[in-house]
Amino acid sequence: MVCKVANIWQAQVTHIRLDKATMPKFETTSEGYIRGRAIVSRIGVFQYMNADGTKRAELRHPSDVLSQASLDSLKQIPITLDHPSELVNSDNIGALAVGYTGDDVQVDGNNITVNFTVTHADAIEAIKAGKRELSLGYKLDLQSEIGNYDGQEYTHRQTGVLYNHLAIVAKARAGAEARIHLDGASVLTETDPKENLMTVKVNLDGIEYDAAPEVKKALEKAIARADTAEQKNVDAEKSRADMQKEHDGLQAKMDALKEEMDGMKDKNNDAAIAAAAKDRVALMTKAAKVTNIDALVDATDREIMEAAIKSRNDKLDLSGKSDDYVVARFDAAVEAVDAGKVNTQKQADKMGARADGADAPKDHRKDAADALKAMWKTPAKEAV
Repeated sequence: MVCKVANIWQAQVTHIRLDKATMPKFETTSEGYIRGRAIVSRIGVFQYMNADGTKRAELRHPSDVLSQASLDSLKQIPITLDHPSELVNSDNIGALAVGYTGDDVQVDGNNITVNFTVTHADAIEAIKAGKRELSLGYKLDLQSEIGNYDGQEYTHRQTGVLYNHLAIVAKARAGAEARIHLDGASVLTETDPKENLMTVKVNLDGIEYDAAPEVKKALEKAIARADTAEQKNVDAEKSRADMQKEHDGLQAKMDALKEEMDGMKDKNNDAAIAAAAKDRVALMTKAAKVTNIDALVDATDREIMEAAIKSRNDKLDLSGKSDDYVVARFDAAVEAVDAGKVNTQKQADKMGARADGADAPKDHRKDAADALKAMWKTPAKEAV
């Protein structure tokens, strides 16, 4: 490649460019992201349209475009859906970024490629619908310089190229001030001079108007702010309703607690306490006939009755039984024990012994007969 320089003019102020390319094949990840690699720019001479309709040729020289600083600036830059009205920065990246370029920037001949990942659903849908052109947004210093590079004449040279974002676009266009242009990655990009007065459609109360893109963006922001304010009002009303609902719920719980406390007062008077103590003693006395109650002092009435019942039948499951059922089974167990003791006592009486271990009743006639039989025996002499 040969680069001939005719003359160099004074450097101009920093410009912003939009470099256009086409998205090649891509893949969809298991998360639904789109991942791929694309040619995003190249070296060479590019044609641009001036505000007056004339063309200007700008050189992207390898020593400028392929510098390490310029290539590094392609790494980890945000991907946007269409070009924003301003460069992406820390204040607006949250609203603009739909993905990021990767760290793998490569030079393939005259082309620059980079890997990328698109993460946001709206951008992914746009890509799948056919919106697959990629356009780099970057800052540069534009110098007036007349020369020939690889057989192509040029009038300006781009230096200090630093990339800001990579946009997914359907078709990029130049702004009215000719400060933002489209660089074709492999083809000449031209703009109709009439498009310097580019307009877009805006809708106000159902009527469409032609307006500058800046007007549309300002209108969209105003509508968004209004929607946000309306949503805040809706949220505030919902919050008040939720607070009232919560208040009513707490009030109901407090009322129920007060009723419970009043009932506890009625239950805790002296007469109620005495009656409860009497019932408890009676229950423990019955349970003691059936099982050992030493470990049941702190148990509830139902737990005491269940323990007594299971001492007679440990396989019985009482978990789903009603209190009335448990009381009936408990009474039956106590009655069975009482009936068993009566029958055992009757048998013991017939045998001359008591079931509780006490001495049998005295048979006085037998004692008198035994005494008469022993009268013939000589009384034992008293010891001297």
